[in-house]
Amino acid sequence: MESRACSEFNSRYKQYKQATEDFLAWLRKADKGLGTKPTIAAIEQAIQNVRKKKMRVPVTTILNLTASIRLRSETSVVIGPDRDEEHVFFLSFLRRCKSSLLPLCEEKKDSKVTVKAETVDKTTNRFSSLQLSDDEEEEVDEGGNLREMPPPLPTPSSVQSLYNTSDRFPCLCFLLDMHELFGYVVKAWRDYKKGTLSIIAASAVTNACVKRIQTLFSLLQLEFPYITEFQHLFLIVFLSDVLDWVRTMHPRINTREKVVRVCYIASMYVPGHEENIISRIVGTEHMAREDAEDLMHMVLSNWSERADDFFGWSEHMGRAQDIIWTAATLNGLIEMINRNVRLTAREGFFGRRFDERKKLAKDFTDLHDLLMADIMPSLMVSGFQVENRHDKRVDMLFPLVPMMAEFVETKKTSVPLIFAIHSMLLAVINVQGNGDFERIIPQTKACLQTLFGSIESYIDFPMFRGHPSVLLSATAGHNHLSFFVKHRDTQCTKAQQDRAFYNPWMAGQHLLLSSCLHSLYYGAHPIDGLGQTRIVLHLYNAFRHVKLIENPIPLFETLTQVFSRCPVLWEGGKPEECGSFTKGFLLSWGHGLQNAGDLAMLMRRSPSYFENVAEDHEEENGAGRSSKLKNISPFDLSPAYVRIHGDFTGIDGVKDDFGLVIQELRNVVDSDPAIGLDLFAISIFLQEFMGKLIIEMKRKERVDMLVEIIVKERIRERLAGRKTKVEYRDTAQSGRSVWTIFYLQQLLTWVDNYGTDVSNIPEMVNCGKLFETEGNAFKGAYFLGNFKK
Repeated sequence: MESRACSEFNSRYKQYKQATEDFLAWLRKADKGLGTKPTIAAIEQAIQNVRKKKMRVPVTTILNLTASIRLRSETSVVIGPDRDEEHVFFLSFLRRCKSSLLPLCEEKKDSKVTVKAETVDKTTNRFSSLQLSDDEEEEVDEGGNLREMPPPLPTPSSVQSLYNTSDRFPCLCFLLDMHELFGYVVKAWRDYKKGTLSIIAASAVTNACVKRIQTLFSLLQLEFPYITEFQHLFLIVFLSDVLDWVRTMHPRINTREKVVRVCYIASMYVPGHEENIISRIVGTEHMAREDAEDLMHMVLSNWSERADDFFGWSEHMGRAQDIIWTAATLNGLIEMINRNVRLTAREGFFGRRFDERKKLAKDFTDLHDLLMADIMPSLMVSGFQVENRHDKRVDMLFPLVPMMAEFVETKKTSVPLIFAIHSMLLAVINVQGNGDFERIIPQTKACLQTLFGSIESYIDFPMFRGHPSVLLSATAGHNHLSFFVKHRDTQCTKAQQDRAFYNPWMAGQHLLLSSCLHSLYYGAHPIDGLGQTRIVLHLYNAFRHVKLIENPIPLFETLTQVFSRCPVLWEGGKPEECGSFTKGFLLSWGHGLQNAGDLAMLMRRSPSYFENVAEDHEEENGAGRSSKLKNISPFDLSPAYVRIHGDFTGIDGVKDDFGLVIQELRNVVDSDPAIGLDLFAISIFLQEFMGKLIIEMKRKERVDMLVEIIVKERIRERLAGRKTKVEYRDTAQSGRSVWTIFYLQQLLTWVDNYGTDVSNIPEMVNCGKLFETEGNAFKGAYFLGNFKK
């Protein structure tokens, strides 16, 4: 599958590190004595040296400090402003650095900020960045002279430089990033509920957030490999004092990794299994049983006392939407994973049956039965199916499928999976009501069946039968889509499977996968495998130019808009004047510039060109054969396809602002006419339409005769032993396609030769009317139905 490099996006923590490093890089240049990894004291001395020399400080340095301060400050919402000595110190130190250097900023005049209009950054409020906050004190007196720097806060024993920050701050940044991503998910589904966003766009946003959290967690693990579980984050962020106590009281547990590991084991306590937990601690860390028991109770008591406040700061991860509940529920399934066992539960076994018509779910506990009885048993079965393993085509469009495969294979609840299931439940909470949740199920299934039927019809269509490349692509799409629409092998009821596979986010993933993979990817070659799209759109363009078609026809306007992005349609530019239409088509048909010009002139000037073709039908020019046609790529057809696959090239500021990615996705998915197109149904329509045009031109008998000549000649060649292998180009289907397109070119020559006077040619008038009647009557361009916004 064709792929492109995904754009890179910085995490909150990476932005902090980059801004801090950029500040220190400037400081090293300003004070040559500063080392590569300076201590806090060395940084203080370097700033003093800069102040004594009254060196000018670049605006970017102040902006970098401001960014570091902002990113540090934002984490205070999670732990409180004064609950972490190291955090408080770093925040105070960075503010001290900024207030000390700001008076020397090159854009400061007379202690007031001046900002040149032409240098204002598009993504940063430079004016506010060049001012001091309430927590920062101006370092100039009334006369404009620099004041002496006040004494700094005492440096914590754990801090030696700006580089050796503990694991707590990166984990804080990760949780804030997660909260932000959940915010994008919730807004997308609320907007879908309001009707301002399509289900495909909402799912694309959710998918992007799931992929984003996968990347963020991978980056976190690169720096701190021992952070592998979601509970590790809770322990490090919310029970850091307990971790410090454990390390102090138990010298054997002498590394951060060991501390986190043993406290994680203690946190897994389940009533009735106390001995198991104690034995694991004893076996893992070789400590006395009494010490292990004390450690477990210490962790558990603090966990139970504080758990309710862990995510009180986040409306998406705490309170009614408790992510700790989500993680615990998924962890409870691990022991039940068995390839040879199909999980099933009767409706209502896990609590009240979710029914939006009777009562809306107020929190996630109201969705317990939906998750455990309906969704997870079926998803776990799908995870065992080999089709879901390591399929890169599915990964970007339907990320939950490979994640479930990994879940049942490794028996580990990954952080990204917890995020994904939590997002699924958030979608349910925000879509429910007025029957909207249940209504999605039959609508989605109908859409998938429509596309599935179109691909089957394409495979059986006579003109395409035997064509190796287009049938290969169509068959691959058919086989792949059939897996997603066929009945799953589970013990769950049909209603339970429907809720598992067609709840809002799952339904959106199905439709997104079908739009991008089954239609755009697998349909990109079949839509023009025989040249049907090129010739019809070139004819439509020419007919519109000479007013044979008065009003725009939505179908052909949409196809023109979509395929105009593709370089193969208007090779050398879109023809816009009489005399250029025939040549324009020949260029797109694969002819070189010189040959296209000569052939177009021959077609236009030779009255007998289209009449005497039977005698020289094997000649390249006579049959209208071209060089090998360039393949059409889905990346060329659809800007949404490009963005969905992670390429956000051309968007300023996107690297440090994932919100710009989300906004772009929301806009492009719902504005892209290529999303939801049924390329297989359109391809069949265009082939049939060309046949009707040939009838209006009174050329059908001529085409039939030429096809018969070709077939008879191929038979003679085989009987004589000159040709033993039958290729598609030797078949009647291929011949009919070639000769149909050949004679349709005559319409272009008439436009070139007669301009608006073609209205005096009955065949031209009839063909123009056929465009209008057939184009307006065709209603199968999209398979999305009511889901197309």
